Amino acid sequence: MGQEYTTYIAEKFLEEYRFTPVEKRLAFDAWADRLGCRADAKRRLWREVKSLSRRQAA
Repeated sequence: MGQEYTTYIAEKFLEEYRFTPVEKRLAFDAWADRLGCRADAKRRLWREVKSLSRRQAA
């Protein structure tokens, strides 16, 4: 999975769960499972989600 695709997927997750009052990590795990992501891909995507969240909050 390339960096551009990883960023795209992370942005899609943040769009879907931006205003949802849920534990984002648990929601992300379920969301990534529906996409069929393997554990290593989920870890990489979660790091990207956290990074994008910090940039958007700044």
